[in-house]
Amino acid sequence: MAKSKKTVAFLGFAETSRDQAPWDNKEIEIWSMNLVHTQPWAVRYDRVFELHTMDYLESKKSIHEKDRNHIEWLRQPHDIIIYMQNKYEEYPASVRYPIEKMRKRFGNFFTSTMAYMMALAIEEGYERIELYGFEMESGTEYKYQRDSAEYFIGLAQALGIEVYLPQKCSLLKGKLYAYDSMDIGARQLLDFRAASLDKQMVDESSKYNGLQGYIETMEQYMEKYPELKEKISDKKDEVSKQLALVQVLQGSIKEVDAIIDLFDKYYENGGV
Repeated sequence: MAKSKKTVAFLGFAETSRDQAPWDNKEIEIWSMNLVHTQPWAVRYDRVFELHTMDYLESKKSIHEKDRNHIEWLRQPHDIIIYMQNKYEEYPASVRYPIEKMRKRFGNFFTSTMAYMMALAIEEGYERIELYGFEMESGTEYKYQRDSAEYFIGLAQALGIEVYLPQKCSLLKGKLYAYDSMDIGARQLLDFRAASLDKQMVDESSKYNGLQGYIETMEQYMEKYPELKEKISDKKDEVSKQLALVQVLQGSIKEVDAIIDLFDKYYENGGV
């Protein structure tokens, strides 16, 4: 019988898959974070990552009852490991997270608790990492954390670690460029159009300014040379046409910028 892989399961809070965690398999450690102890659906957890600063935790307890309860929970002894920024005497189960070691090996791309969890699991030699309750979807407050999470998933896989994502998990999901979708190609075309309009705007604005300067100079000599009046009149007609062109370009630039903004917002929300 083949030996099972050394496995850890990460438990997040997203409803899409958190209930699928391997609660009954005691051979698999479950790691979670923050206020997991307040969640009735969290059957068990072996390690908790609470990496917020003490100042942050203290400031929160005056706002919400759940945060006050969280502080009280931290102050109690537990049979689990609670990773924090330091080992605190008032928090008996606290263990200092080895941040220096993690940064030395993995760099500084830690934008979420999950990233710290991934780094430690890799460092401890886990052969399989299962993720439950993690989404970090676009349009949510966790969006900025997504890149780091997906980076560590890719890193783990590159190191030969098997990473399991539930079917409904949105991480590492996207259309195959050129095969499934040319949406990015369309976005690039918009960028090219915007750049072309910007260059044309610079050129035509320069012509307009040059014509304006010419008229202003010629008007200084018109009293002395009345015959310049006709030439200035012709130039003023040219300036009017040039100004109209510049205004059209300004409108076109605004329209393309608006389309790009709508395009980006659409795909930031998952194409809905």
